Amino acid sequence: MRWGTTQAVPLMGFYDSYNRDITRQHILWFMDLGVDFVLPDWTNHLWGKQHWDERHESVNAIVHATHAVP
Repeated sequence: MRWGTTQAVPLMGFYDSYNRDITRQHILWFMDLGVDFVLPDWTNHLWGKQHWDERHESVNAIVHATHAVP
C-alpha cells in the first residue's frame, strides 16, 4: 500500500507494503524495541461495510502484504 499525502520524501523512501527491505527494517526495529508479537488490524478499512465482499481493493492489498511477510 502506498500513501500519497506526504509533504516530502522520507529519508528511507516512501513506504511500500510489498517492499521486503522495508518490512525487514520494521521487523528489526520491533526486535530492538523488544516487540515479540504483531497483530495486524485491517478494520480501519472496513467502516460502513456490511459484508467482507464489499471491501475496497486496498484491503486486499493489505491482507496480501500481511500474508507475504517472511
